[in-house]
Amino acid sequence: MKNFALFAFFAFLVAGFLSGCASDGPKGEGGSKAQGGPGGAVSASSRSQAGAREDAREGGQAGAPSQRISDSAASSLSSASSLSAALPAGGFDGSATDSSPARRASPKMSMEDFSEKIARADTKNVSLARKKLLDILGEQARFFKRMGNDTRLKEIETISAYRRIMSLWEGYFLENPNDVEARIIYGKFLRSTGKASDAYAEFCAADKLDPSIAVVKQQMATFEAETGLVKESYAHICDAVRLEPDNAVYVWQAAKLMVSRRDVLEEHLKLSPEEYDKKYLSFYARAAELEPSSASFQTDYALSFYDAAKPDWNAALRQWKRAEKLAALNLDRQIVLANMARVLIELNRDDEAEKLLEGVTLDSIAGVKSALLAEIERARKEGVSRKVPERKTYSY
Repeated sequence: MKNFALFAFFAFLVAGFLSGCASDGPKGEGGSKAQGGPGGAVSASSRSQAGAREDAREGGQAGAPSQRISDSAASSLSSASSLSAALPAGGFDGSATDSSPARRASPKMSMEDFSEKIARADTKNVSLARKKLLDILGEQARFFKRMGNDTRLKEIETISAYRRIMSLWEGYFLENPNDVEARIIYGKFLRSTGKASDAYAEFCAADKLDPSIAVVKQQMATFEAETGLVKESYAHICDAVRLEPDNAVYVWQAAKLMVSRRDVLEEHLKLSPEEYDKKYLSFYARAAELEPSSASFQTDYALSFYDAAKPDWNAALRQWKRAEKLAALNLDRQIVLANMARVLIELNRDDEAEKLLEGVTLDSIAGVKSALLAEIERARKEGVSRKVPERKTYSY
């Protein structure tokens, strides 16, 4: 019974860690930093628009209202003084330094935390293989603790500790080459220590041993997105979503990849711009649905309308209203208000936008407010029914 209880405890910790693998969030073009995440507010270098559309419907109807923001205003809104520059490191909910919803959807176990917890487990009455694995994780815990406590650690000591851990892993896999769980943990360790390519190889090995593990697919997709293997990344993240359809992080990552690498995936998937919009927006909507209380997910969904070829501005406005309810700080709320005003301008509801902008008072986003007010004034002088020259790109 004691042996069973210990093994159950170990399994519980491993499960917690493996779920934490999903929380890393991609940091390349398919991921959390590719477009600034929710912390990016309304700025993202890859946010392209089709510009003004002559067939757009007037009067705030659903679909694709006319594109109102001028080139000059767009330039102002995409500058360093835009909303993203005003955000704290933690984004809307301020709970982590990474700006991605993947980081902040729910608390996850880091490699360091996992190694520390597992190292404290009682190693009596467990199999020899399990004891060896526990020993390795104990070494990892001490390695991360030393690195965390002393950033001036002598290089030779760091190298020595790292080599010892690597030697232990090598010995373990000579005896247990088909331990999928260990492969995943080892891959995570390699990624945590900057060995992304080696980590990828381990995740690929784990995938060959068992192709039904969602977190392995997600980790593979992350590396592939970072290294330009866009088609492969898309296939693997979709596999992860298929295996765990209720995992908001995986769904969000699929959406993020579609937006950041539309240049590759739209043609690869043989979708029209409208079909492509529908697909990536459905991913964002699902992620937001799965995490209704997460400001990060709700905000990212609202932001995603800026990436659409023909945005449904009414739907965007509804989503920004949801995000407003979750804005924790005054800064967060004012950023949301600025975005709502931006959307109202696209809907030709300038008076409402102007009223909302009265609530934007922080100096850090004063430039954005001025640009929006300038657009409203320009429209009043020229008339909102005018044809606006189509813009090739629009960064906001």
